[in-house]
Amino acid sequence: MLYRVLMKRLFIIAVSLIPLLFLGFSGKKNADANIVSHSTEKKDIKKTRIGYEILQIKGFNKIVVWINKDLSKEAFEAIDLPLGWLKNQPREGEPDDASFARSPEALTDGEFTDKEHFGHLWRHNATVTDRNVPIPDAEGLIRGIRIVKYHEVTFNEGRTIYVLTAPTGEKYIRISRDAERKTDKPTIPSAWKLSSFVTQVSLTLQLPNPTLNLRMDNDDSFQGPIDL
Repeated sequence: MLYRVLMKRLFIIAVSLIPLLFLGFSGKKNADANIVSHSTEKKDIKKTRIGYEILQIKGFNKIVVWINKDLSKEAFEAIDLPLGWLKNQPREGEPDDASFARSPEALTDGEFTDKEHFGHLWRHNATVTDRNVPIPDAEGLIRGIRIVKYHEVTFNEGRTIYVLTAPTGEKYIRISRDAERKTDKPTIPSAWKLSSFVTQVSLTLQLPNPTLNLRMDNDDSFQGPIDL
């Protein structure tokens, strides 16, 4: 019993700093496999659906992420996870559409790993390979997480895109937010810059693989780097 308690504490310590984001919203590809989020009107108005993920801890720096497209909040909260598994915080996606082309270990687009866990069907959509990437942030306000995933995102015409620029010039776009955030304004390190622009046409971006996920103090998630 003592061993299990100690192991549980080690798991919590290992992942407590990485409330992740890997939401894939249904787009033109694999629309049956992802969470839906779309604009009902132009000019930065969108309908958002919250996605749910479970995290399978494979090691200190390896975490397998599983997503479910149909689970309700009540069903998600009712899942009792054993040692070695954790629930991701509910995330609110920023893009109007998005999709995953394949599971991380797949060799070709369209190949996915689907498995039943805890009475529900889940899809492997991302893998964390480093939860503590060094970031040029002397103030310690940003957490760096490296993620393997094949992730494409689309912002409709008239949408506002928020961009975080590193001191070295790399740009990262805001992909998701904590659905239960207490503040909309992250604290930006003095050497970094937060800006925004409105899309004049629909904009589709392929996130790099691996992706660097920058988590702010309000759990906003900026991902990239992206050429804009």
